[in-house]
Amino acid sequence: MSGRRGAHGAPTAVPARGQAGFSLLEVLVAFAILALILGVLLQIFSGSALRATLAESYLKATTLAEARLNEMGREAPLVAGGLTGQTEDGFAWSLTVEPYPIEGLDPVVQSVAPMRVRVLVAWQDGGQRHEVSVATLRAAIPQP
Repeated sequence: MSGRRGAHGAPTAVPARGQAGFSLLEVLVAFAILALILGVLLQIFSGSALRATLAESYLKATTLAEARLNEMGREAPLVAGGLTGQTEDGFAWSLTVEPYPIEGLDPVVQSVAPMRVRVLVAWQDGGQRHEVSVATLRAAIPQP
């Protein structure tokens, strides 16, 4: 028996010529698969970051709308009309106050005029317009 023998006299396998490692094609396929997987992961994480930024913008817009809504009747008179403004970080808001007609009210209840207060906040993000609208009814005492 001829062949290679190991340290304890046992025969060892001799690799055939050309089978000592990975072929170039196998390495290229492995890199292509790795690149595809990394590309998909990058899209997932960047999409999540964009959605988180948009969610934060919606939160800011809703907070601004609720703040303007809460000012009406407390810090600003509750009279029919409108106001507009813009924040430093690019949120444009408009507030409208209008009478809210309710038919068939008791004359005692009619002494309190319901007013519809609506706030619209709009902003641009990536060339796309986004809006948040909040509305409520407030009771206004008519001025004599």
